[in-house]
Amino acid sequence: MKNIKNFFTLPNEVFCLMLTPSELAVLSYLVRCSDDTGICYPSIHTIATACAMSDNTVRKCVRKLEDREIISKSGGFRASKFGKEQNTSFIYELNPSFLQRRFCKSKSCGLFYKEKRSTLKNQCSRVLKILRITALFFAPACFII
Repeated sequence: MKNIKNFFTLPNEVFCLMLTPSELAVLSYLVRCSDDTGICYPSIHTIATACAMSDNTVRKCVRKLEDREIISKSGGFRASKFGKEQNTSFIYELNPSFLQRRFCKSKSCGLFYKEKRSTLKNQCSRVLKILRITALFFAPACFII
């Protein structure tokens, strides 16, 4: 993504991804920080401060963006000069196909229908349980088997 002076570009299709406001804020910040290759390395606390969120919310958003293959995360540890592991900032990389229209459309449609299908199944099972309970409660004693 190209940064021009005090502006950065974000594809219009990002709104088709059905991200939560916090996920959109984190993604926007990562796009803002990324260079021309789509790589950036802000710390979780830096992202949280810039987006006015808690560190845990940022971690959750990054995990969800990773699960949806919008970004990839690597690093986090390095060896110190004494051979011990030290925490460092993660390296975030935007998916190279993020700017393509088909990426946003395929990711949003698949996720949307998957969520709707599971929600519908849960609602149907709840309604069936309620119907069974009410049928047993209101049915005359002679019809209960």
